[in-house]
Amino acid sequence: MSTNQGYVEVTAAPEDLLTLALSRPHDAISGARRLLANGPPQFTASIAHQARGIGLCQLGASTPRSGRCS
Repeated sequence: MSTNQGYVEVTAAPEDLLTLALSRPHDAISGARRLLANGPPQFTASIAHQARGIGLCQLGASTPRSGRCS
């Protein structure tokens, strides 16, 4: 863990991102973004995309296609 302008950066294993998305959505979104920036394999990228989407829904964000999280 490191700090960046007052925020704590959490490095999570890809398989932990989905659980993290439910308990700490901000950290999951940030971890998914960092993971995707490195061009991971397809399976790992799919986990990161799912975790990011779940995290956004947890925070009340809407999805681009439907306009809502369901």
